[in-house]
Amino acid sequence: MKMARATDADMEIAYELAGLVDIVGRGDYPSTDDDEDVPDWFDEDDIDHLKALHKRLEKIADHSGAIWRVIGGFSTLSNPSNQLIDLTKDVIELHPLIVSALIALSRRS
Repeated sequence: MKMARATDADMEIAYELAGLVDIVGRGDYPSTDDDEDVPDWFDEDDIDHLKALHKRLEKIADHSGAIWRVIGGFSTLSNPSNQLIDLTKDVIELHPLIVSALIALSRRS
């Protein structure tokens, strides 16, 4: 299976979304580095707070293809039928078949 590779810009958008979700999860106000005089916490009953959150989400949504490339890329990488990574590990390591092939190649040299 082939999937478009996520670019560095795509990764930035994905990290921005993850950061925003983290901010909201902590109850913090979804400010940007450019915002001045913003509250520390998010009040879901305050329309201005909701507008600020919506503004951040809209900015990310303008680049939603980036999120799909990041998710799709990892989905392709971790698809068992592709045998690219070892899904029995808690970390990303090459699939045992690839490791074996690389070892066999190195022994031929």
